[in-house]
Amino acid sequence: MDGKTTEKKKSAKRGKKISELERKRDKYDKQHDNARGKQPLKKKKVRERYYDESKNKAQTKIRFDKEPVPMNEAKWNQPKKQSLPAK
Repeated sequence: MDGKTTEKKKSAKRGKKISELERKRDKYDKQHDNARGKQPLKKKKVRERYYDESKNKAQTKIRFDKEPVPMNEAKWNQPKKQSLPAK
């Protein structure tokens, strides 16, 4: 009788712990999505070649894709330029 009650208590504790961890996961997923939305983007030029049958020529089309700025290229991550001392 004592063994069954301890098993029930352990399973109840596991259930609580799992639900707590799931809540934390959801919270951090939301934070991650918000951070992705605020991430700076840059426009990248993409050239596409296609064949225009009406003109019987190959044509080039330019489109601009938005992509996240890499950490090493971000403006806020660049060191400040040191000015030269006055003589």
